[in-house]
Amino acid sequence: MIMMGFVSLTAQEITLKAKIDKDTIGYEEMVKVIFTVENTSNPTFTAPDFIEFENSTMAGRGSNVSIINGEMTQSTTYTYLLEHKGEGIYAIGKAMVEIDGEIYESKIVEVVVVDKPTTPSKRRANPFDNPFGSFPQFGDDFPSLRERQIDPRNTIPKDKKQERVGKKKKKKKVYKI
Repeated sequence: MIMMGFVSLTAQEITLKAKIDKDTIGYEEMVKVIFTVENTSNPTFTAPDFIEFENSTMAGRGSNVSIINGEMTQSTTYTYLLEHKGEGIYAIGKAMVEIDGEIYESKIVEVVVVDKPTTPSKRRANPFDNPFGSFPQFGDDFPSLRERQIDPRNTIPKDKKQERVGKKKKKKKVYKI
């Protein structure tokens, strides 16, 4: 055991794990696989070939160091996005890490691609849409900004803005009793 200040470092088992975000995905989705190496720093990581997939992209690498009650743990994650070739069952091969001459491998992970979407499509919010939704039972008192042709930098409709430029404010008469 080595003591550094209040943190103790103990020999912990080095592991390499492969995890996918979903076991079954739709035909329009990509496979997200995360490889996590635990209890070592600066591992020499080798990703699988991903030969069953159309394309693969490394989406990121992250590292985490945690010290809880004097116990230090650390991990490094490698995230990949994989584009499949169509409906079927795909195997994600073993990733490898070499540390001090020893080789560690992850397990093979399988993902099923089906011909239907597995999640509802998410429509991006349009800033010109009515944020309150549509209430037909009350009439459409809140038309969308697109329908009202509002300049997004201003809250006054363009057609009303031009009317107001030449008008003067009427003075109210105040009577004292």
